[in-house]
Amino acid sequence: MSFSSRNSFFCSNWTPLPYRENEILNIYRFIVSSFESESPMVLSVCGETGCGKTSTVKLCSMMSDFSDRIEYHENMDENYIIDWINDDHRKLIIIDRPKSVLIIPLITESVISNKSLIVITEKPIKYTHLEGVSLNYISFRSYRYEEIRAIFFELFGSFKYCFDNQSIDYVSQIVTFNGLPLRTGIECVNISIKQLRSSKKKKIDHEMIRAIVEKIVLE
Repeated sequence: MSFSSRNSFFCSNWTPLPYRENEILNIYRFIVSSFESESPMVLSVCGETGCGKTSTVKLCSMMSDFSDRIEYHENMDENYIIDWINDDHRKLIIIDRPKSVLIIPLITESVISNKSLIVITEKPIKYTHLEGVSLNYISFRSYRYEEIRAIFFELFGSFKYCFDNQSIDYVSQIVTFNGLPLRTGIECVNISIKQLRSSKKKKIDHEMIRAIVEKIVLE
């Protein structure tokens, strides 16, 4: 998958992901350096599910001047590694959640075939046999309660009069203290807005949002 087709859009309409400014800057710098370096580079991006790792990496890739030389792969299998042997052009390969047994073969093959890597995982990966390869780490922390709450109000600000005082606080608490992905909370709020439009209620109250949260979390 190449990012070139969407690069122009994000250059003119890009808005930074909330509270990820440092990560955005560091990942963007790595992308540029990976094409300027004489040797392939490896970046390990780790963090819990839903903390913005993939979104940040994709966004930085789309913004870069090298978007047509960047590929993204999710759950890569063994077959793709073989294809690298026949292509010695410098590229940046983004690998999202690879199988653990493939990590070392991926890195080894990247060195041989002149590819830089960004490997996205939940837990930090300990690489071995990387003599002569530049190895970098970026760890994403989980969103804090006040950050999640602020994100919700920013995303759904136009609907602020639809919520009672407890609804957004409740969703923010559930996401924070249960370690849920931010997108789960966003989904709950979106569903509550849709239900409000089809109901006779004037506001999304605590009872409505709690029922939605429990249904989604239990599923």
